[in-house]
Amino acid sequence: MLIHLDRSAVADAVSGGPTAACSHRCIENLLLAHFEGNHVLSLIPGDVAALAARALRWSDRAWRALHLVDENYPQIAGLREDLPWTMELGLGNGFDGKSHEDGERNILRAPLHDFEKVHSSSCSALLGENGTDADLFCQLGLMMRAMRRWEHTSQVLEARGGGGQTTALEYERLVQKGRIVLAIADTDQRHPKSGLGATCHELNKKSAGRPAFQRARPLPTRTAEGLVPLAVYRDVLSNPAQAGCLDRLQQLLHSAPPHFLQYAPLKHGLTLYQAENPMTEAEGAYWMGVAKTARRDQCVRGTAEQCTKREECRCHVVEPLGERALSDVVRWMKERSSKRELASRFDLARNPDLSALANEVLSWGIALSPVLT
Repeated sequence: MLIHLDRSAVADAVSGGPTAACSHRCIENLLLAHFEGNHVLSLIPGDVAALAARALRWSDRAWRALHLVDENYPQIAGLREDLPWTMELGLGNGFDGKSHEDGERNILRAPLHDFEKVHSSSCSALLGENGTDADLFCQLGLMMRAMRRWEHTSQVLEARGGGGQTTALEYERLVQKGRIVLAIADTDQRHPKSGLGATCHELNKKSAGRPAFQRARPLPTRTAEGLVPLAVYRDVLSNPAQAGCLDRLQQLLHSAPPHFLQYAPLKHGLTLYQAENPMTEAEGAYWMGVAKTARRDQCVRGTAEQCTKREECRCHVVEPLGERALSDVVRWMKERSSKRELASRFDLARNPDLSALANEVLSWGIALSPVLT
């Protein structure tokens, strides 16, 4: 993440006052994070001079990082203006741990002293419900970096899976260590009027009141499978059964309500029996509406042999792509040498929800190359 030090942070570190030592330790940690290529530290030239001119005891690596921040000021300042999410650290009431909008930018203002512990400035953690989801989000960030033509930057993230229902607990463990975190959960919304699922709801509870740099957010889709365009699935899934499912899903796109893929269970699909026997009346009304519009509301067995159990039904309103579909896509994405071409395949520039997610991932992971000497 790009972390800008406010003048109040620098002034306190060089003041010799009661909190100067703490401010000095925090800035040392952040300089080392820049040196190691975990985050981008931003300082205006005057503040670099103030930190360098005083009789402050920086480590050799921190000194080197301080000079590099000064040398790379134009590049870092440009990133600071362009990134959708950045952080500012300082002292005083304005550094309240909240996100502040500045046009199209979000500035996370937090107290400098939140970064006194060494591990608090380690690379950002990216938490998904499972490892495949987290890897997909990382690829989205790399696609956005390529689309912005920021090849001079790196994306450094500790991607990890939360274990589904234990995602909120894993998030809690990370934030208690003071880590910078972006946690992303499935909405598990089964239809337009449904609430968030249990995992996302618990994650929201755990993140309430936490600093904005320990952010939790829902996906724009029911599950991560819904982020992938059908055209990409067609590039990856080659066996005849999956190709047939994709053909019927493509047909459904032309007749179903707009944005139905936002609520579709693409991994396991949705049968006519499930639409007729829903968890809630609203869910049934929505999916039976989709079935009728697409002319998928009649059992192919005929009325005399209608299914009496969910597992018996073979009439799909939404075809299943299978348990491994997303992992196959992510593996294929990792093999693509051109992330810019991949961004085009995902139509990233014209998908505002997906672009917003990719921008957040990139913002949390943005870094410059580590110093080698």
